[in-house]
Amino acid sequence: MRRERRSLLANMSMRPATQVRCVIAPVGATAALFLPEHASHSRDRAEADRRWRELSLRGAALLCDAGAIEESEPPPRVVVARNPWLVLNVLARARGQVLMADAEALLGADAGPLRARASFDPRLVALARGARAPGEVRS
Repeated sequence: MRRERRSLLANMSMRPATQVRCVIAPVGATAALFLPEHASHSRDRAEADRRWRELSLRGAALLCDAGAIEESEPPPRVVVARNPWLVLNVLARARGQVLMADAEALLGADAGPLRARASFDPRLVALARGARAPGEVRS
């Protein structure tokens, strides 16, 4: 008796799969939240660049819309960034869902409004925790 070898694909359905939307965060994850209302009102590009260089961030970081954090199950711990220059730089340098450390800050009138973003990137979480607003006292 001869056995035929069938590929795995021969058993798969041709019907489209059901769309499932989910956000998977590591257990015990902390997200950094960057809100436009906490951004510096100054749009001085030279000052923004100077303060960004001081942070020495390299590479890229993934971002998501702030609303995605609220929909996460279980909800992560959230650190709200309150340093106005950090928030301005993150939001102005974001390109879609990615923050490129060497991207130019879009601060002009053509840049459009800043959008609330969040990130699970540990570097951004650490900056959000440690970067205080001028004159802010830690409790």
